[in-house]
Amino acid sequence: MAMSDFPPPPDSPPYFAPPPRRGIPSGVVIAVGVTAAVVITAIAGGLALYVGSRLPRPAASAQASGTPSPRGLTASSGTVLFSDDFHDPASGWDTTTRGSGTTFTYRDGTFVIVSKGDLYHPEASPYTVPVARLSQAITATQSNGAPGDAGFGVECVQGNGAQQLSYNFVLAGGIFYISRHVGPDTPTNFSTTLKQGTAHVAPGLTPVTVVGDCIMSGDGTPTRLVLFVNGEKAADVTDTATVPSTGWTGGIVTASDSFAPSTDIVTRFEERDLSR
Repeated sequence: MAMSDFPPPPDSPPYFAPPPRRGIPSGVVIAVGVTAAVVITAIAGGLALYVGSRLPRPAASAQASGTPSPRGLTASSGTVLFSDDFHDPASGWDTTTRGSGTTFTYRDGTFVIVSKGDLYHPEASPYTVPVARLSQAITATQSNGAPGDAGFGVECVQGNGAQQLSYNFVLAGGIFYISRHVGPDTPTNFSTTLKQGTAHVAPGLTPVTVVGDCIMSGDGTPTRLVLFVNGEKAADVTDTATVPSTGWTGGIVTASDSFAPSTDIVTRFEERDLSR
């Protein structure tokens, strides 16, 4: 698959699309750790393949029952669908080197991402069942020497082609960002920053946890977007972009700068269903 890097946009880095990869089958809830424990439970809804190249995926019904209380939402709300502490190098994350030179590697019970270029680098989760009200958490550190606007976070995405809709929740330096990306990944199709502000922490040698929630309403619009940093709510906004209504799939996203590479070391990733 041919891949190319995109020039920097006015407000947020563009996506750099990774290659297609395998996913976890529908109906499986997995917690990946040192013992590689697998817990199977019945899940309503079909299988949808999320690939970073935004290739078309099968139609599927999102898991949606009930609406979480806005007042009761916390960084740990919801039922865990998938978690990974990266001790199992066969847990399903893509480790292909991207065209930008960005690398993704399992290393000593961590997932190491060395990002290059003025880009966003999405890495799709192995869990590919769409969820209407999805929460994701990433815990990571950043090595010394990273540019001040390099960082990490999570992404939720659904749809494909002109109907593709993605949201990013990123902590870079001491600034948090929520951005929206509509349509395919092309050099002229930039992301739009919906909310940014000052966080009380920044990526560094001390682990930081970023949580991003994408919560569909009953008719698919508007979408509530909530960002937590180390358990503290940083942003809670509503976006009225039309949602394909197939449900969200998620993953990790890193932001980098062409000034110098940045290294993010992920120690845990988790996805939860806020409907349960």
